[in-house]
Amino acid sequence: MKSSSTTAVPEKAGTVREFVLTTVRNEILTGGLVPGQRLVEGDMCARLGVSRTSVREVFRQLEAERLVNIEPYKGPSVAKLSWPEAEEIYTVRELLEGEAASLFAQKITADEMNAMEEALDRFKYAVTESYDRRELLESTNAFYNVILDGCGNALLAELLRGLLARINLLRSRSMSLSERPKQSLEEMDAILRALKTGDPELARSAAVQHIHNAREFARDAMEKNTI
Repeated sequence: MKSSSTTAVPEKAGTVREFVLTTVRNEILTGGLVPGQRLVEGDMCARLGVSRTSVREVFRQLEAERLVNIEPYKGPSVAKLSWPEAEEIYTVRELLEGEAASLFAQKITADEMNAMEEALDRFKYAVTESYDRRELLESTNAFYNVILDGCGNALLAELLRGLLARINLLRSRSMSLSERPKQSLEEMDAILRALKTGDPELARSAAVQHIHNAREFARDAMEKNTI
């Protein structure tokens, strides 16, 4: 089965669902679908060349991620994120990511350092060469996944991953401001350097500073109506 474009849709049901989920989620995160925009099931089916069942399942998943609202008699639309909601997310991130970095600094391995350096190289390429917003998000997630997987606190990692969709939404919008990606690269490099020292408080401080700066850019982006 193929969509009306040249994009090939996978044949297996599970793979089709992942294709639709990834496509729609990325369109929301990168601004192709904007906050408040109605999501018309029939249009989505025709555009992606998939069944209504797949689209409905994806809308329900994105509702669970708080990226889509589904209202009775109105149907699904792209969720709007208010600044008070965003600020709460940043506050929680400072607490949890700061603690994760502190724990991770005490046990980071050479292999984990290498994995984080590879993620930073990907991020740097996206900043300086391609400026691909999807790659900016994916490489950032790869960077933080090493910390979450290695920090030794599974519940902390689970809580942060539960916020991941909305964290990525805020990241994407803040990185729409031209100066943010380069600054973010410098801050992530500072986190890695702090981790390499093995000093838990230095690592916590670097992680919290990164989130504090991201918060300021996100507020600016919201004021400019890019969130």
